[in-house]
Amino acid sequence: MFYAREPYLNPVASHITRFIGLGAVGNNKKQKFVHALSPTPASMMLPSELSLRPPNTTQSPYELSLLKGSNSRPTPQSGLAQKRDASQSNQRTEDDGQYWRYDVTQGKRQRRDDGGDRVCFEFVKQGSCSRGESCKFKHDLGDGTPIPKGACFDFVTKGKCERGADCRYRHSLEQNGEGGESLPPGVCFDFFRKGQCERGSECRFSHSLDKPRTPRPPPEACWFCLSSPNIDTHLVVSVGDHCYCALAKGPLCAGHVLVLPIEHQPSTISISLDAQMELEKYKYAIRECFRAQGKAAIFFERYLQLRAGTHAHLQAVPIPLSKASIARSTFVTSAKEVGFEFEVIRPGDRDHDARQALKDIIGGGGNYFYVELPEGTLLAHPLGPGEKLPMQFGREVLANILGTPERGDWKLCKLEVSEERALADQFKEQFQKFDPMT
Repeated sequence: MFYAREPYLNPVASHITRFIGLGAVGNNKKQKFVHALSPTPASMMLPSELSLRPPNTTQSPYELSLLKGSNSRPTPQSGLAQKRDASQSNQRTEDDGQYWRYDVTQGKRQRRDDGGDRVCFEFVKQGSCSRGESCKFKHDLGDGTPIPKGACFDFVTKGKCERGADCRYRHSLEQNGEGGESLPPGVCFDFFRKGQCERGSECRFSHSLDKPRTPRPPPEACWFCLSSPNIDTHLVVSVGDHCYCALAKGPLCAGHVLVLPIEHQPSTISISLDAQMELEKYKYAIRECFRAQGKAAIFFERYLQLRAGTHAHLQAVPIPLSKASIARSTFVTSAKEVGFEFEVIRPGDRDHDARQALKDIIGGGGNYFYVELPEGTLLAHPLGPGEKLPMQFGREVLANILGTPERGDWKLCKLEVSEERALADQFKEQFQKFDPMT
């Protein structure tokens, strides 16, 4: 099955370890069975990069198992033997599989007779358990209070859920109809309960209670998820660890590409720290690629909460250097015509500073539009409640800058697959020596 756990520390090394398990090829559950990697050799990394710890880094699961005693940690051989034992019932296999999928601090397929402090997965998800009183796992929070039906398993067992707004289950331990304030989707648990968060700006979750976000759709229904059968793979030009680059559908011009997170996230503001760093690498490479062609790069992102969900994508469009000086005034004027004004973020010495300023302006979970101009200035606009923004606003402005206003709607610029493949191959060739993943 597919499983990607949080990165974890190593007891005798400064770097972290990541674990990714893949599903069987062509499995009927449509679980991800392909995962692209582009590792950087440690010898080519700075010590500060090598020791970088993402906000969701955990202690080593092997250390935790040792602390619980040798009897609670099965050997790899016994785990394989359990998996292959044909005498086990389907129900037992399913229970064990459910358990180890969500809790890596115990053995993969081992159950203790007393169940210990482990929570019943079936009870959390369905509100009842077919095993009843004979179940070895907990049906309450430890004080006799039943676990609410539909509660998030990670939230119940760990106190937080890394999926945030993308999680489909309840982030509240209160029963329906019994009062108590629920944790809004996407809001930091520490901020919600304590009024502050020690992770500060590094926290992946919202520190605002105003604007909850829409849960994501299933990955198989998303055009941009690499694991989705709906993705047009011939448009993909580069794949990294956390992000990938692809030719835009119905491109505004040759070289119009997208940078997207591999993980299904609603916006580039909500992606992980590792994904942010890789996103900046792609942006730098695209700027250099365009510069080699005598062009300047403009990046923009529009995030609107849609009922069907959305997958973050940052658009990159090349414009002639002669047009770079009018880009800002054109966007500002176009915004006034639509009825809003941009907030201006000056370029800083580091991309991180500008990005943090952007987060401060946009806030947590709300709709927004921003554009990054060739000289590095950011123009940002957070949308207020009920405020409308034309879906093609950024593209229409750039179409006017390029002198091709008729190309403002991507649907009118669709190409045949053969034409798309030719443009993608052309960009791959131009981008090859700048690609940070090669």
